[in-house]
Order: sequence, then structure tokens, then C-alpha cells
Amino acid sequence: MKRQQQQRPLLLGDYEEVYELLATEKNRNEQELLRQVKHLQENFVGSGGKAFTYDEESASAYGIYYMPTNFQKWRSLFERVAIEEEWQWQQGTFIDVGMGPGTYTLAFLDSLDASFTGKVVALESSLFMQQMAQKCFHHFFPRETKGSSWYAHLREISEREVMTWPSPKILFFGNSITEMGTEAALKIESVIDPDFLCFIEPGTSDFFYRFALPLRSVLLQRGYHTLFPCTKIGGTACPFLRQQKQMTANRWCHQVCQTELPLPWQRLSQKLKIDRRYLPYQGHLYAKNAKKQMRDSTSLSSGRPLRFLEDQKGLTTFQLCSKEEILTVEVLKRGLSKSAEKRLKRLLVGDTILYSLDKIFTKGSMQISRINIHSINGEKLSDEN
Repeated sequence: MKRQQQQRPLLLGDYEEVYELLATEKNRNEQELLRQVKHLQENFVGSGGKAFTYDEESASAYGIYYMPTNFQKWRSLFERVAIEEEWQWQQGTFIDVGMGPGTYTLAFLDSLDASFTGKVVALESSLFMQQMAQKCFHHFFPRETKGSSWYAHLREISEREVMTWPSPKILFFGNSITEMGTEAALKIESVIDPDFLCFIEPGTSDFFYRFALPLRSVLLQRGYHTLFPCTKIGGTACPFLRQQKQMTANRWCHQVCQTELPLPWQRLSQKLKIDRRYLPYQGHLYAKNAKKQMRDSTSLSSGRPLRFLEDQKGLTTFQLCSKEEILTVEVLKRGLSKSAEKRLKRLLVGDTILYSLDKIFTKGSMQISRINIHSINGEKLSDEN
């Protein structure tokens, strides 16, 4: 039974619904489904540039297993950078490169609360992935249309066709840059000339240094500015570029998504011996004209935790990217309410914090900045520390 149009297009938690929709006859055998997911893990996920050819079973397995986590990665990213009303995404064109079974597109549609009146364009070469995506769209996001469909699957695009798409154009890559490479991604960008470019890719140091940094540099040269993850609008001096010679595999810019997986998906992961409770990813958002709105006091500084160093009873210490430099900061827990301390404990790599500086001091050979955190991802702490 299809969902009513006024409902949110995808309500996570109903494993049976997703399974019944996407499972092939062969994948209804759990051992076969597990075998397919394991094959995906070994040959594609985090492979860093290897092409993968999907058949019906592997496309089905991808949709079943990765739908909830891809959905939650999207939510995780856009909890950290709010979609502004003035961007008018609900009436634009969402171009999903390497769409697969449509998991990220469904998350995009869900984030707009069924107010989407624009167009979805899928660049997807796999016929089996196209079929899975069509099943998802018809089931989770039914829409009455007159004339041309609200979504289209394409193998390639032309500039003439792009000109007919409604604006703004949002170009999205979901785990596809790691497969196609930055050169191919930039060729697509040059044809579409989007208003926004967004990607959610593997949260590895390899992707950051091989793909994300080179892509970021070219996009800034082409007139984009960074809405996320950089904390300074128009800033070009990424500290990782300045300090690349001193960087190690333990230091790179990424985010972490804490997942809430329903029991059937947890059970599959346990059988596969895959821990999906905390998922690293790299989410970037660029724009040509839109401006990021700072809703908090301009007297506060913003930053994102890069790596946690120490968590003691009285304080927590971590590396923070802020004002185009990497700081070592500490936060005192003394004086915090229990609720504020619990929220601080849930702080994740990649979260957006607004803070004020208390003092700077030296501990051994390390310079430490003691800070007071005022909000995390726009959520104010229950008391000021």
C-alpha cells in the first residue's frame, strides 16, 4: 500500500516494508542477502576509485542494507547546516549523480516535508539501480503529475537539457565521487553549472586528501563558497592544506553520524560483524550565490571538533578547526548542569559549536585554548559554562 502524499515519504523503522519492496526472490534467503552485502563491502564501499557493476541481487541488497544509514547521514549533515528557506530548494532541480536505489534522494525529499514541487534528475548507468529507485519513489513519494514526470533517469546530460530544469539546481554526489574520481565529477559540474553542490562520501583520510581537498580547491576557483564544513564564509586557507606535511592518517576533516538502527538492521550488521553505530562520513556543501545565515550572536566563534584527545572527570580535550586554524581546546565540566554535561558527552566529530574563549595557556609544549561552549548544532546548552 502506498503512503498518502501528505505524509513524510519515508518513515524509518519499518524493515519489513523496505524488505518487501526491494528484496528479489533470491535475496529473500537471508544467507544470500548477507553474502551480497559482504560482497558490496569488499568490492565497493570505501574502495577509493574502483568501479562496481551491479546486478539485480546486489542492487537489491544495497537498497535494503544501506537505506537507513544513507538516510541518517543526510539528516546528520543537515542538522549541522540548516536548509535555508530563501534557498528555495523545494522548487528546484535535485540532480543525484550515481543515484543507486534513490536512498539519498528520498532523504532530500523527506527533509522538505513533502513541500517539494520541483524536479529530480538521476544520473545512473545501472538499469537495476534505476528499477529499485523507481520502486522507492512510487511507494514512498507518490505524486500526481501532469505532462512530464517529476523525476527522470538519464545516462548522460546535455547543456540544452539542463537549461530546461527549474532553478535552483542542486548537484549531489552520494558515495559516487570515490568511484568516478574528481575529474569526472568536475566535468559534470561544468555542464550543469549548479547553484549548489553537495556530497556525502566515505569518511576516510584517503578520500579527504585524494578527493575532497582537490575538489574543494577547484570549486573555490570556479566561484563557489563553502557553506559546510568550513566555518568561515569564503575562506580559502584550509589549515589542512597549510599543514599537510605534518598531517597523519589520524588527522583529517570529517563528520560522524550516530545511527539509530531498528533491530532487524542491527541483527544483519551483527551477523556481518559490521559496527554501524557510529559512521564516519564527509559531507560538503558549496554555493555560488546563497549566504549562510548565522543565527547566533556574532560575538561567538564557531568551530568543529576534529579529534577527541582526552575525556576526564573534570574536563574534555579535543582538536578544533576554527578560524582557518587547528586548535587544541579544553572544556571544563565544573559548574555544568547534568543535562549540559550529558549533551557535551554526546558531542561528535564534525558537530558545529559556537563558543567563547576563556583563556590560552601552555601545557608542556602544547598551547591550549580553554573555551566555553554555548551551543551544539544550534542547540543551546541548558546553562552557560
